[in-house]
Amino acid sequence: MNDPVVSERSRPVWPVVQRALEVSSAEALARMTGLDRALEWQRAKGLAKYGQELHTYNGRDEMRALGEPTDMEQEAADLVMYAVREAMEATDCGDPRRVVDRVCLLLDAVRGVLYAATGVWKR
Repeated sequence: MNDPVVSERSRPVWPVVQRALEVSSAEALARMTGLDRALEWQRAKGLAKYGQELHTYNGRDEMRALGEPTDMEQEAADLVMYAVREAMEATDCGDPRRVVDRVCLLLDAVRGVLYAATGVWKR
């Protein structure tokens, strides 16, 4: 089932992410953490499931009006849950710091891609 593109202002997100990954600082951290591969995988998954890439103004913001978390908030909650689970498992084996460090690196990589995609650091 395809998510409808509901606005004439709608445009695909992937080209912006792809250009951001070409910025050397964002690219290096994304590559080091595996975020670049995860983004490619997520894009392919979306194309297979919906027949199109993620677009802006795709009608998904109505969830906020209903009091539900936005897509981004839901994904952030997933990150917290999976990170804590991995840290708990790592604690059972000794030292959870590697999990904490990995999550922090991933968040730094996300920040780098977001900064490169939006040009925020230039302002």
